Amino acid sequence: MKLLAKSEIDIIMLGSPKILFNKKQITNRLSSKSIGLLCYLAANENESREKLAYMFWEDSNADAAKYNLRYNIWTMNKLLRSSLSENQLLVSNNSRIHINKEYDIYLDIKEIDTLYSNKESHLSIHILKKLKSLFLGEFLDGFYLKNCLKFNDWVFYEREKYQKKYIDILNKLLSIYKKNKEYNKGLQILEEMIMLNSLDEDLYVELIKIYLELGDRVSALKQYNRCIHILREELNIAPKESTEKLLKIIKNTKCKKAQFPYCKHDKSNLINIQYEELQNIKKGIKKLEGKNVFTKCIPLENLNYNYITSLTDQIISISNKKELEKVDKNIWINLQRVSIKAERYAEDSIQLLTVETERNIIYNSLFSFLKKISTEKRLNIIIEKLHFMDKYSFDFIKYVLFKRDEINCIIFYTCDINDSKYIELKQYL
Repeated sequence: MKLLAKSEIDIIMLGSPKILFNKKQITNRLSSKSIGLLCYLAANENESREKLAYMFWEDSNADAAKYNLRYNIWTMNKLLRSSLSENQLLVSNNSRIHINKEYDIYLDIKEIDTLYSNKESHLSIHILKKLKSLFLGEFLDGFYLKNCLKFNDWVFYEREKYQKKYIDILNKLLSIYKKNKEYNKGLQILEEMIMLNSLDEDLYVELIKIYLELGDRVSALKQYNRCIHILREELNIAPKESTEKLLKIIKNTKCKKAQFPYCKHDKSNLINIQYEELQNIKKGIKKLEGKNVFTKCIPLENLNYNYITSLTDQIISISNKKELEKVDKNIWINLQRVSIKAERYAEDSIQLLTVETERNIIYNSLFSFLKKISTEKRLNIIIEKLHFMDKYSFDFIKYVLFKRDEINCIIFYTCDINDSKYIELKQYL
């Protein structure tokens, strides 16, 4: 006689609870109490009627609670009755209730417990990845039963238990990724861990160390500032002394003191100078070959194109009429968007554009303008206090540096070395 296959029931408890019967989801056909009862029995296997009745209907009298328990069991047995046999899913034995072993039950938390208890899971990246994939969310995520304090307490403790296991799995994966120098995967793991506990200072420290290992000081500084902000806003505390020491490491670029380029063909393009050196250039003590444009950034970062406007006006002011007349009319039309002085050379009015389109046009037009002005003589743009530059203008400076081989221009700048813009420019090149 051929044996019939068992009916399959999948009970997923990590994430929003899901119940599948022979691979078809039936969660929405069960009441919240039935879902909670089924999950509890699947996790605990064998419980007394009295305990279950009190746990799920503690606000009812004993008779009403037992009736509600019988009704819910009957409802589930009717819905989940096997088409292959007359066996019921939930059976009673000596006033205790358990799930019938004639059914093939899959329980995600049981699979996790089995794999997690396996000693190999602490060594095998394959098993660790498998375990991680099973965590679709918190234990019975978002599931709550009104007036069922005992059940809700059970959910809380199970949630804590599986979250600790999940964090341990993530830590083991992180150790492997760091050992194998798979830093991008390590960064992803750390971000997941921060989502679980955004107040863990050590997680930000790990992020900073990985970014430093990658040589990405800009991102390392951003993570340091992120950590400082979280600790101050949420806990009103300062970071640990060991964390503060990382800031010195981030700032320590170990760059050689910049030398002034006097050669026309020098391709440095970007040179950091000290305040004293800036004054020497202004006074003529330090001579630069080419045309000098002195600009100064002011602390108005939210005022878009503020620096670009100043730069354009300054170049127009120091350039002679013949140079300016050689600039294409379309460039002047577009430069009107940031410079009033450009209006006198434009023959048409500007058109309204989207923010992104306008920014692209301004960048391209201003770059073409700088390129034209520097054709015969190198253009030296001297920027004072670059750390105050607005974001749009700073993006344009990076745009110029990206296309530096196309233009006869060198940028000299002073900047607070603690500022992210300083580190980003160093990194950018």
